[in-house]
Amino acid sequence: MFGDKEFSGVGYPTPLSIPDETTCVTVNIPNDPTWSALLTGVLLTLIYPENWQQFEGGITRDDAAERWQQIVDEMTDETTCLTVDTPFWDDETDVDDEMPAEDQIWYGGVTDPTVPPGELDFVESALLWAVTGFVAIATFEVGGLAPAIFFHTSVEKFILIQKRGDVAETIRYVIDNQDMRMLDTSPYAPGELIEVPLIAPPSDSGHDIMIVQVT
Repeated sequence: MFGDKEFSGVGYPTPLSIPDETTCVTVNIPNDPTWSALLTGVLLTLIYPENWQQFEGGITRDDAAERWQQIVDEMTDETTCLTVDTPFWDDETDVDDEMPAEDQIWYGGVTDPTVPPGELDFVESALLWAVTGFVAIATFEVGGLAPAIFFHTSVEKFILIQKRGDVAETIRYVIDNQDMRMLDTSPYAPGELIEVPLIAPPSDSGHDIMIVQVT
């Protein structure tokens, strides 16, 4: 017995259902191909119906095996489980956003950071960004994209903090498809925090803010 259900204990008990929604689980393993192969080998045991025991009221053994086959197939795609949190200020108690935090795009890039504001083609891509603590660090032109951050907010007056990196950069600030400021970080010392005050034109529908690394 398993609770009030019959289960012989031989094989994996079939789940009661297959939810449509998925979640992401991070597993940290030693950085060696052998360890990766071992983990994959263990998961591969789940793709065979004979390794499942029909649980009373559960899905069929074939359905369980088929769903795990999909999971293992998707696991080989490095971008499948890649997620990046929204910046630390994106909290409903801090910013009156028009969109929920989980729906924000935030991190990505543009193919040409020098085109007119209305032609900037933001592409969501977390691959360009590494987030540690409250700091987002971009890698310039990964996959042909220049790093960019895009978000929507109803705030009209705010100050953005730009940290000067080891290499001087040119940062472009665009609000509602209008260039608002171009920042050259070369006069500042590496690691220095640069305050960038921005004022958006009045709007009842909020503002689309894009920050683009030009060089």
